[in-house]
Amino acid sequence: MAKKLEEIKEEECTYELPEGWKWEKLGKCVNLSANKTELFLYSTKYVGLENIEKDTGIIKYEIGAELKSIKNVFVEGQILYGKLRPYLNKHGIAKFKGVCSTDILVFSANNDVSNKWVDYYFNMPSFISYAISNSTGINLPRVNSKSILSYVIPIPPKETQQKIVDIIESLFAKLDIAQEKVEQVLAESENRRSAILHNAFSGKLTEKWREENNVSFNTWKNVKISDIFSLKAGKTMSAKNISDTCDEINKYECYGGNGIRGYVESFNKEGEHPIIGRQGALCGNIHLAIGKFYATEHAVVVDYLYEIDTTWAVENLRFLNLNQYSASVAQPGLAVKKIMEVPITFPTYEEQREIGNLLCKFLSVEDKVKSTCQSTLEVIATMRKSILAKAFRGELCS
Repeated sequence: MAKKLEEIKEEECTYELPEGWKWEKLGKCVNLSANKTELFLYSTKYVGLENIEKDTGIIKYEIGAELKSIKNVFVEGQILYGKLRPYLNKHGIAKFKGVCSTDILVFSANNDVSNKWVDYYFNMPSFISYAISNSTGINLPRVNSKSILSYVIPIPPKETQQKIVDIIESLFAKLDIAQEKVEQVLAESENRRSAILHNAFSGKLTEKWREENNVSFNTWKNVKISDIFSLKAGKTMSAKNISDTCDEINKYECYGGNGIRGYVESFNKEGEHPIIGRQGALCGNIHLAIGKFYATEHAVVVDYLYEIDTTWAVENLRFLNLNQYSASVAQPGLAVKKIMEVPITFPTYEEQREIGNLLCKFLSVEDKVKSTCQSTLEVIATMRKSILAKAFRGELCS
């Protein structure tokens, strides 16, 4: 027998609803499926959390021929909601039947509520915040079904739900078209950027410059990174160093958080130096530090053994895609010894400067395109939230 839900508290009714609407606990609107199985056919479709795209509602599947442990069963039309890491907002309506991870809750709306109404409400920022705040576990936070079913949502009459859902889908379809076009422009810009960098570091970009300056392509040397760069990996800072160096630590704030996690004392000097992200999400990212700084254990600082143009150095290191030289798949971290052996072509300093100048010119155009596209995508995301907010206040349907 299902446990009785607590009465709705006044503070849970966060705004005034239109006439005919009511606040309801999710537990009165949906049923949590308890259907599970350990028996799988070769053709069984399996959905894991990795098969649900963040924020999109798109659900993919794998063929679960080798599944062994118990799984939740779902059918077409049911709502799948990922309870692990609720900040990822992974949910959607199934368009096929199959089985899913036990970290995915399976809901069916009752006769008075539309599955789509509930699924769209799962995208509301207020609901996502609620799910996050009611999750437990540090490394693998999960929100339980009891918390989800206790959440209060606005429910209009069934026919009004359908009208509003139709309007949402119509407006979202237009935004989807706009987003697809913006993403296409962004992809084309990235392709142009890749072509520019390839031409720069293969010598094609400066063919005309070499011809005008009577410089042979034979001046380019095939070397290793260690032949032209000195790499210093950051290390953990001891307590005795903190008070002495705190004012100068981590001027480049991308690494190290509060700035007292590590240091490379030999690089405590003025200048411009590329910094290579060494761990986690920063792995392989190349940034430029300007001024007097220390690097943390999350970074590798690059110094020059020859006269080298900084723009050429930074963009070339990015072009080399150093994150492929990670020491571990489970915990990505760049292996400095591997990086030192990476081959690189090395033109004269004068040609480096010319390459750097051309890259600044061409890449600045692509930077503007990227910035505009990203801003537009943010506007589209904001419009989606605005549409949902109006929908659940009854402002989309008179």
